[in-house]
Amino acid sequence: MRLLSLILLTFSARIDLVGQNSIGQLNTISTAVPFLSISPDARACGMGELGAATTADANANFWNPAKLVWIAHKSALSFSYTPWLRAVRPEINVFYLSGCRRLKEKTTLGFSMRNYTAGRFNTRNSQTALALDLSLAYKINDHFSSAISARYIYSSLFAGMQGKTYAADISAFYTNDQFSLGDKRTILMYGVHISNIGAKVKHTNQTTSDFITTNLRLGIGTRIDMSAAHQLGFYIDANKLLVPTPPTYKTDSLGQPILLANGHYAILAGRDPNRSAASGIFGSFTDAPNGFREELNEIILASGMEYGFNRFLFVRGGFFYEHKTKGFRQFFTSGIGIHYRAFDLNFSYLMLIRNTARGLDKTYRISLHVAFDSIRLKRKPAPSK
Repeated sequence: MRLLSLILLTFSARIDLVGQNSIGQLNTISTAVPFLSISPDARACGMGELGAATTADANANFWNPAKLVWIAHKSALSFSYTPWLRAVRPEINVFYLSGCRRLKEKTTLGFSMRNYTAGRFNTRNSQTALALDLSLAYKINDHFSSAISARYIYSSLFAGMQGKTYAADISAFYTNDQFSLGDKRTILMYGVHISNIGAKVKHTNQTTSDFITTNLRLGIGTRIDMSAAHQLGFYIDANKLLVPTPPTYKTDSLGQPILLANGHYAILAGRDPNRSAASGIFGSFTDAPNGFREELNEIILASGMEYGFNRFLFVRGGFFYEHKTKGFRQFFTSGIGIHYRAFDLNFSYLMLIRNTARGLDKTYRISLHVAFDSIRLKRKPAPSK
């Protein structure tokens, strides 16, 4: 009897601790259509899953569309494939197609498509999600650019529940190659990207709408040209979801949340998450139940490096950090890339160092990047007369 009482007392204390939501307790932020935050391409993922302030390629549509105007080519296309969470469900795949076309000297059009599919469930329904993007980037001067993007989002869940919404991105990018480290040419880069600014999404038969993955990404990077054959880049990104943090709810003597007459639960600390998308974005900096310290814990950090040899072989590495109370994803990444004429083939590999997200371990990505105006087709010789 004493043992049973001790077990019940321990269980009650645990429930109360969760209700108090102390700073050490798990308090993750959940959103609808989370596939929007899956990093798509192998080059960026080889550097710790970052890209706000790296040198530009066609995958800038995801990381920072303002970089598109700095691509050296008039048109480019990239295709990426990721077998996602294979330890959880072997049928999950993520496909990403991204491209750009320079319209004028200072204007570039970008487009992309993301497709998430989880195959059949109970031989009847499949889970799939799709996002179609269109971006317009503009070079303001020799160092600064900005971009706006529009996005259509569609999601179909296992139970046949469907939902759709629209979103927009705004982004900016700064680059300056007028610096030197000793006698080494150095490029400095800064980037900011706010993605998925849009209405909530409500799936069929749901009574409530959910926030989508609105995200703020800030980045800083530098690339040092060690010599004509050797380049070395270092990059850091910081991310924060602009979505309400779950509050701490009041509980009764049995540890159950207290339901109010209006159908909402009584809040002990934090703010009511049932608010508009705009209020959720602006309030996301000050709504954590444990104040500023918890807000800092919501910042996700990614750091990485890229070494290039003779602009042919690229070796990459990175580290991704998420606080233990906000998901606990912490892993190393590595990658390799080959550039030949108009083509870039990239591969990345993820090595998990925490057991809380085991489905991510050993995730790999493959990307093929093509710069069309670099393709040189041999002309057939004119027939002899």
